[in-house]
Amino acid sequence: MIPRSRSSEGHLSKLNGQMLAHRCGLAGTLSALLSGLGQIYAEEIGKGIAMAVAWLISAVLYGRWIITSISARSELYPWASSWDRSDLGFGHSLVGLVLIVFWIYAVVDAASAPERVRR
Repeated sequence: MIPRSRSSEGHLSKLNGQMLAHRCGLAGTLSALLSGLGQIYAEEIGKGIAMAVAWLISAVLYGRWIITSISARSELYPWASSWDRSDLGFGHSLVGLVLIVFWIYAVVDAASAPERVRR
C-alpha cells in the first residue's frame, strides 16, 4: 500500500467537497424542474416519489380550479353554480402561495439531500 502525503489527502478532500457541491446543485436543479426529482436523485426514493405525486396532483387540481373559475365567469356557461362564478380571489392566491412555498421547500430540501445521504 502506498502511503498518502498530506497534500494528496488535502487534494482528495477538496475534490470530494467539489463533487458533493455538484451533487447538491444538480439535486436542487432537478427538484426545481419537478418537486421530488432531486430527492430521487439523492437516493431518497420514497420521499421523492411522494413529493412528486403530491405536487402533480395538487398542480392538476389547482389548474382545474382556476380554469373552472375563469370559464364560469363567462356568460357562455349559465349552468355554472354561483360558487363557481367567483373571481380569482383570496382562496386562489392562498392555495397558489402554498404551492409555491412547497416548491421552494422541495428545492431547498433536495439541495441538502446529498449531504444527509452521505453521512
